[in-house]
Amino acid sequence: MALMARPRRLLGVLILAMIAIPGVIMPFQRARIYSAAEYRKLAPGPGWPQSGNFTSWPKSIDRYLGDHFAFREVLVKVGNRTFGRVTAPGAPPAVLDGAHDRLFLFEGLLASTGHELDRDSATDYANFACELDRRLRPMDARLVVSIAPSPADIYPDDAPDLALPVYKPTNYDLIMAALKACGASAVDLRPALRGAKNIGELYRRTDTHWTALGALIAYNKVVAVIGRPDFAISLAGVRWTSATRLDGDLPRYAGRAPIPETVMTPDVLELPETARRTTLSGFQTKLDPPSISSGEPGPTVLIIGDSFTALFFPAYFAHFVGRVVWMFQEDCRFDWNIIASVKPDLVLLMPTERFARCPEGGRPINYDSRSHDRF
Repeated sequence: MALMARPRRLLGVLILAMIAIPGVIMPFQRARIYSAAEYRKLAPGPGWPQSGNFTSWPKSIDRYLGDHFAFREVLVKVGNRTFGRVTAPGAPPAVLDGAHDRLFLFEGLLASTGHELDRDSATDYANFACELDRRLRPMDARLVVSIAPSPADIYPDDAPDLALPVYKPTNYDLIMAALKACGASAVDLRPALRGAKNIGELYRRTDTHWTALGALIAYNKVVAVIGRPDFAISLAGVRWTSATRLDGDLPRYAGRAPIPETVMTPDVLELPETARRTTLSGFQTKLDPPSISSGEPGPTVLIIGDSFTALFFPAYFAHFVGRVVWMFQEDCRFDWNIIASVKPDLVLLMPTERFARCPEGGRPINYDSRSHDRF
C-alpha cells in the first residue's frame, strides 16, 4: 500500500516548489539595501567570518536570507495593505547624508536610482504630456517636455548607500521612452548635466534644487533641441558673483542648524532694462503666474513646472523672447484658461523628477470640451 496517495504527493511537490522558488530566484534579483515598505536598512551580506569566528556567522546568514529572499518587498507591501502595517509605526528620514558633504532629500531618492519603479505612474504622466502635445498643435503652439533630474541622477557617487547601486530603467527612462513613442519633443537633461560636472557645482549641497549653473546647462540644452541656438547663453560670456548663504532647505527639513554654502549667481539673472514684471490673475491657481514682457518683439514662451524652473528659466528666456510666463504644474491640474489666455508659441513642460507624475490621474481644469476632446 502506497505511503501517500498521488494527489497528496503532487501537493507535496507543489508546496516544496513554492518554498524553493524565492531561494532559487534570489541570486538573479536586484540587490536591495533599503526597504521602502518598512523604512529600514536591510541586513548586509554576511561576508567571511573574521579570525575564524564562526559563532555569529549563522545568525548573519539567517538575517541576510530573511531580508533578501525573492518577492519579499512585494509581499511586505501586500501584508501591510491586507493586515495593517506589520512593522512598528515609523516614517522615512526626511534628509540623508551623502558623500562630500552633500545632503539628499529622501523623497524620490530611491526612484531616481531605479530602486522604486512605478510603471503605471510613469505611463500616466507620459500620456498626459502626449495629450497636451496633441491639444496644443491646433493652436500653433509647440510643446517641449523635459524633466529636471534628481541630484542622485547626476551625482550618484555622492548618493547615500541605501540608494545604490543605480538600476535601469528608472521612472525617468520610462517617461522619456513613452514620449518618444508618441512623437512629442522630449529633452533628456541627464547626459548634458553629467558631462558638465567638471565645470562647477550643478546642484546645491544643502538644498533640494540645482544651482544657477545647473539650470543654465539645462536651459542651453532645451533651446538647442527646439532649434533656437540664438537663445543660448554662452558660459564664457556670463559674469559670476559668489556669496555665502545659509538658506539651504535640507538642514531645515532635518531639524539641523543652517550650513554655510558658497553660491554662484550669474549676471544673466538680471532682466533687461526694458523688461517688465506682472502677474496674471483671475485664474484657478494656487499661485498667480508671473509674466515677464521683455519690451522687444519675439515669441511667447509658457513654462509649466515647479521651483526648479521658477527662478532661473524665465530670466534666461527674457533676454531673447517677447514674453515669458511661468505657471505651477499643480499635479497636472493647472487651469487650461491660462494657456488659452497667454496664447504661447512655445510651451515647456518641465517638472523636477519626483514631481513628474499626475496623482490620481489629475488633468487640467477648465478645458473647453465643446471644441476639443477632453483630457
